[in-house]
Amino acid sequence: MPCRYGDAYLAGVDDEGEPKLDRSRCQNDSSRRASPSASAGSPSLHAGANVTGAGERFREIVGTAAFKVLDLQAGRTGLNLHEAQALGLDAIRSESRHRTRGHGYPGSAPVTTVLTIEKGSRRLLGAQQIASEGVQRRINVYATCLTAGMTLDEISSLDLAYAPPLAPVHDPILISATVGLKDLETR
Repeated sequence: MPCRYGDAYLAGVDDEGEPKLDRSRCQNDSSRRASPSASAGSPSLHAGANVTGAGERFREIVGTAAFKVLDLQAGRTGLNLHEAQALGLDAIRSESRHRTRGHGYPGSAPVTTVLTIEKGSRRLLGAQQIASEGVQRRINVYATCLTAGMTLDEISSLDLAYAPPLAPVHDPILISATVGLKDLETR
């Protein structure tokens, strides 16, 4: 019985305390990363429940990370172009630039986003972003989009909050999806 979006049955833990995944009943989705140890809490909870026979499923992580170096924040989730191509996916890289806050609002700063997009399906495969603020929350939105298997068409029509001190009218997430759609048409 195939599982949606790379689900895996968490069967317990191995001798080193790492989660044991049973993918025998699952279809693997190449945009997912098979490294559950990076998300320490959730696999452990599922493994504990499954040891007692609960049969819970753990959705593989998509490789989401964010960090800060001096005044810059950086984040990533999913696959970059090289990783997608190594998996044999027909993908493109789309880069966009926007602002972190409303135009002209004090403290507004540049934000650069790079998306990896599968050509045929228009599906998001990964995202990277760098800015002085707001990266972690935007990368989490992209991770949610990956988990849901969203296309750029769906992402470009998301209803996201607008408040000049926090985000511009057209959030960098929406801008990057729109730029990505244009890039798909020209490549």
